Parts: sequence; C-alpha cells; structure tokens
Amino acid sequence: MEDKQFEILSKKLDSIITLLSLDRTKINEKTKSDAIIYLNELGLDNSTIALVTGSTPGTVAVRISEAKKDKGNKVGEQTL
Repeated sequence: MEDKQFEILSKKLDSIITLLSLDRTKINEKTKSDAIIYLNELGLDNSTIALVTGSTPGTVAVRISEAKKDKGNKVGEQTL
C-alpha cells in the first residue's frame, strides 16, 4: 500500500472512530467529564476527545489528570 493511500485510509478510520465515539457518548448521556474519561480509556487522543465532547485539548488533559489523581486517592483509601 502506498503511503498516500495509507494516510487516506488512516484519516477515514479516525473519522469513523470519532463518529462512533460521539454516538456512544450521546446514547449514554454521560457528563462531559465521564465522556472524556471513557473516550480516553478507548485510546482516543486529546484532540479527538476535544472534538467529540466540544472541549479543548487542554481541558481534556486536565480532566484526565484529575481522574487519574482521584483514582489514585481511592486506591490509597482502600488500602488503609
């Protein structure tokens, strides 16, 4: 497969993933923060998550960081 064909295919797959993610988050009526965490767990990058949720990549990064901190705190609390 040529590089140009691969690039076109890759962009189309990215679009499909984005559309499916958008549909999935709307169906579940998650809060924006929950949707960001869910999409991050699916492996989407911050720019794509921002596009899907109507946020900015910076906001997405902050929400993901906060979620990781909260998860770490909960794990620590359980072991005490």
